[in-house]
Amino acid sequence: MASTTSLRPRKTRGGAPPANLNGESASQTGAARHSFSLFDSPAAWNQWQQRLAARRASRALSQRAASRLPALAWGLSDAGEATESTLRLIKQVAGLERRKSGPSQAIIENLQHWLAAPSELAAPSAALDSLAWAHALPFLAPSLEPALWQGCLQKLLDLAEAATKSPDLGLLARQCSAGELPLALAYWFPELEVCRRLAAPGNKAALAVLDAAIDSEGVIRGEHLNCLRPLLASWTRICLMEQDQLRHDRVIAAEARYPKLVGQALRLTRGDGTQALSEVSGSPASKASTIALFQAALRFAGEGQRRLAELAMPAALSAEPKKRGPSKRSARAGQPSPAVNSETSQLAVLRTGWAGWEERLTVAYHGR
Repeated sequence: MASTTSLRPRKTRGGAPPANLNGESASQTGAARHSFSLFDSPAAWNQWQQRLAARRASRALSQRAASRLPALAWGLSDAGEATESTLRLIKQVAGLERRKSGPSQAIIENLQHWLAAPSELAAPSAALDSLAWAHALPFLAPSLEPALWQGCLQKLLDLAEAATKSPDLGLLARQCSAGELPLALAYWFPELEVCRRLAAPGNKAALAVLDAAIDSEGVIRGEHLNCLRPLLASWTRICLMEQDQLRHDRVIAAEARYPKLVGQALRLTRGDGTQALSEVSGSPASKASTIALFQAALRFAGEGQRRLAELAMPAALSAEPKKRGPSKRSARAGQPSPAVNSETSQLAVLRTGWAGWEERLTVAYHGR
């Protein structure tokens, strides 16, 4: 499959049987694995390319969020949630979204390698790779043969299906593979029934991870604290996809715990922007990733959380940090206490105020 790359759509002879999602003809396979055919003629492929061209400018998530950083990079730190190769792929896809010309040879070769490699679900980086290719597909359509493009879509569909049947996946991998990936395919390709019907199981998986990760007040469970920001980033990307005018099933954006989760993530933020109990160094790239995440999340979190961000992370609102002094605003009526203790999540945050410079003590007591 990977050897069929071309920078022009491949033309088929008239009368050839329709291709299925593997790029094979119906006469070759007997029955298509999924019950539809995309490219039964060059005209059908050209029409599909035109459809994708019409939506590329409006649906790229980074552009929808007015984010300078790729949406898939939100919340990633230097703590190892993504490998170097995954970070390079995310940058390649972001460049693909911005450029008006076709993809570089590097990304074509990267796609060939990904298609030839065994499918992997367990590692969060592998899940992020799949998400990157899902968001790259609309931008690759003008430059790939139909069979290669379909092969990529087929692998993504297989990965999404396998993830829903893999209960032992880690929380972050499950969220990205069983929750966000199906929703991304339904977001980009809603006219394809095989993609559209992924929305319901994707929503179900994302809500199941939300239930497993946080309590009723949005406090992350102690054992999952290390993946709080990548999880928040994933749910925020889903909120952006739910904003699309073609989608009416707003599940995460309508979930009452989502704004609470944003507030709790702010509560767990140190003065330098890093997360409490993490070992990240606070590098410029990590700091930019954190700011981009909260800028996007605050779009859906409500005015109350934005007021907290003015103190806890003013950079997410492009505001100046509050000067050191008595935290009078923390005592205002209606503002939540800066401290919290969740026996359900086995996590406690003690702090004297919301401002980044104030004293704090964070305790996770889920272990022995």
